[in-house]
Amino acid sequence: MIKFLARFAVAYAVERFFVKPQGPFVRDWIAGALDISGQVTSPGAIAALERIALQETGCNPNYTHPSGARGLFALMPYTWEHFNVGGAVHDPVPNGAAAIHYHLARYGDFVDESSYAQGGQGGFTPLKGKS
Repeated sequence: MIKFLARFAVAYAVERFFVKPQGPFVRDWIAGALDISGQVTSPGAIAALERIALQETGCNPNYTHPSGARGLFALMPYTWEHFNVGGAVHDPVPNGAAAIHYHLARYGDFVDESSYAQGGQGGFTPLKGKS
């Protein structure tokens, strides 16, 4: 059992921290997600969302976490069901659009990511002193 857990921990760490971004496609995926979401496709918005995807999954659209989070933005199943715009969860454009809708519904904005800290399984939560 210990060997299994050790192998699982190593495999998880390799996938989580060493999967390389998918090249220029990531920005195209995010631009498509912004377009589907009816948001302005600006370099700042693309960069902010790319940083979030890099933090969440290493920009891996096929990411699957044991907790159930899936896709480019590691959406939990209930988040995907609520904000799904059509398509498959591992399709990076609909996954990105659902993440955008989630961030807009929860925070009102996603470009100023400096006002958020990683909140664990609950997603992003405002830092103290920020509203």
